[in-house]
Amino acid sequence: MLTKKVWQLCCAVAVASVSLWAVSCADDGFNEDERYVHEVTNTQMSAIPADSISIEASADKSQTVISWPLVYGASGFHLTVYNITDAENAVLVADTVIDGYSVAVVRGDDQSYKLSLATLGDASLGNSDASAATVKTFETYAYGFKTIPDGTDLYVYFMEENNWPTEDGETTYDLVRGGKYTVSGTIDFSTHYIALRTLGKEPHATVTYGEAGAIEYCGGLTLKDIDFELGAAKNFIAFSANPTFEAYPLNDATNSFLHITKPTSIKNCNILNLTRYFVYDNTLAYWAKDFVVSDCVVKMATGENASSGALFFVNKGGGAINNLKVENSTFYNTTSNEIKYVIQYGGNRCVKAGYESCSTAINSCTFYNVAPSGQFGNYSGFSGKPESEWIMTKNIFVNCCKDVARRFLGGRTASTYSTVVFGYNTYPSTVDEATGAVSFETGVSADGSQVYDNSETVITTDPQLKDPENGDFTVQGSEQLANQTGDPRWLE
Repeated sequence: MLTKKVWQLCCAVAVASVSLWAVSCADDGFNEDERYVHEVTNTQMSAIPADSISIEASADKSQTVISWPLVYGASGFHLTVYNITDAENAVLVADTVIDGYSVAVVRGDDQSYKLSLATLGDASLGNSDASAATVKTFETYAYGFKTIPDGTDLYVYFMEENNWPTEDGETTYDLVRGGKYTVSGTIDFSTHYIALRTLGKEPHATVTYGEAGAIEYCGGLTLKDIDFELGAAKNFIAFSANPTFEAYPLNDATNSFLHITKPTSIKNCNILNLTRYFVYDNTLAYWAKDFVVSDCVVKMATGENASSGALFFVNKGGGAINNLKVENSTFYNTTSNEIKYVIQYGGNRCVKAGYESCSTAINSCTFYNVAPSGQFGNYSGFSGKPESEWIMTKNIFVNCCKDVARRFLGGRTASTYSTVVFGYNTYPSTVDEATGAVSFETGVSADGSQVYDNSETVITTDPQLKDPENGDFTVQGSEQLANQTGDPRWLE
């Protein structure tokens, strides 16, 4: 049997290698003195009751976390999970033996699954397997609370007509496929956990902001399968300017913040004509636990007054996003104006906010003309701290901030941290004015003494984006194609 420490080592190796496993380790719940072996011998194991099996989505909704009670005398559990959305063509998701009682498996949106969990007896104690496995089905489809009619001003719908959720937890509002919606003023979802989505995914509903339009919140937020036209609005989303709760210390931390503990998820959205902030803290000391952007295209029209700003701006009062993940997305700017940073946080460590670790992950994204004279990150509270984790893989940066890898790590080398993962990034290039020679950043200082990207996989050739000035980032560079880098939508 595996002990807790061996189990955790397996998890750590999986994270460090960035393996795309269908099954990953979750917190197994062991206390130091616990083992499967107790005074249960010569016994046939019982099947685990289906209602005692917990099924929850991970914070970024990319995995399903399955957990069950400890069974004394067992040697482990045989778990299989099938995607049964197409009942006649079930797809195997996981088939594994677990020496623990929690596991995470790949999760898709709007899918149906069936799991089978069999308790295995510890033969060394004379125990035998349960006579039958426990079978349980579950879905990842979020049922809509209300459908908002086409043509609705969402500000009026929520702030004047008070169409608020009647229960706690995430509440999904459906927008009509192809519908046209407006936001004429500031919608403050406050502590409600709101999800807005296009029902049926395609064609996306379009939400157009007026000049005073804004979406604010201090609970959780999900925006999915929607096109946003921002016009003259300053921000895409923001944390509430008038929160309904006071700052407090989380987990007996030393510092107090306005904590957003429910996740933010922006998935499969097109955000058009962003003039300044993708997310803004409204000059209040917020600390957001989980923030995920996936499968999005962000067309920036950076304004003249954005030079001191950042896409992800959670800075005031030392605030930050504890776990930021940006994946399979494109960010590009269509003006000559610049933001200063991609990410800007305050100066507090996550341990002072009540968290043992923090993470920043940028994977399979394309960045074009984003802060070409600026820097990727500014976060002194995360920089150089051992609890900070950094992951940057398969990205393409063209005409973007200088020294990407160095600034991503807060100006510290990779050896400063316990968890740093780089792989197959294409960094910005420079042109020698005298010779015309093109050179690409390597993630290593010129003299080789300072190593930031330690992967030895940096791609130093032109990705040959097809027509970036007109929003076509189709990859034509052979090395990038071979390694499938950048936002996957642009890979032929």
